[in-house]
Amino acid sequence: MKISQLSGICNLTEDHFIRLFKKEMQCTPIQYINQKKIERAQLMLIVEKIPIKDIAYSLSFENISYFNRLFKQITHYTPTQYCGMV
Repeated sequence: MKISQLSGICNLTEDHFIRLFKKEMQCTPIQYINQKKIERAQLMLIVEKIPIKDIAYSLSFENISYFNRLFKQITHYTPTQYCGMV
């Protein structure tokens, strides 16, 4: 879902929605969404044992490199390293 859609549901402008969200959650909506996607990816890596690229695509990441960078930024491990830890 896009920020414009979320702000529309709340009857707020995008800027106002982002400001309120950040004030309440201490992060932007995009950061929150990405955090939740990576948490889901972690679970999928442990439980479903499917290839990393398939996980990335299923979570709407079109760029595997971006997925890997974001995963490492959030977890401090690459998806491959994370798999090896479990």
